[in-house]
Amino acid sequence: MSEQEMKVDPKVITTQIKVSLATVYNIRKAMEGMDPISRKPGTGEHNKKQSGEFLNLLQENIKKDPTKSMRKMAAERNAALITVTRAVHEVLGLKSFVRAQGICWRPL
Repeated sequence: MSEQEMKVDPKVITTQIKVSLATVYNIRKAMEGMDPISRKPGTGEHNKKQSGEFLNLLQENIKKDPTKSMRKMAAERNAALITVTRAVHEVLGLKSFVRAQGICWRPL
């Protein structure tokens, strides 16, 4: 444990966390020999939906039927609406304009 962690008064910890003083001492004693606590690293695959294949299919479907709404496209791909919206606007660089009869896609 670092020097700074050891300086915190156990009575302050008990009032903040609402646990007994014995529990604070037991945890502090158990942590003395431990390595620093850190989170487990992730898998690194945080953006599975916006893969190249997903973006290509999305772009092809927009070219086929530019009047289809983003909600319908999201439902067809089993993806969240915000995922499709971000892919269309930010990655593909398209902007939607609402018309009287449907939606028209234009490049930015």
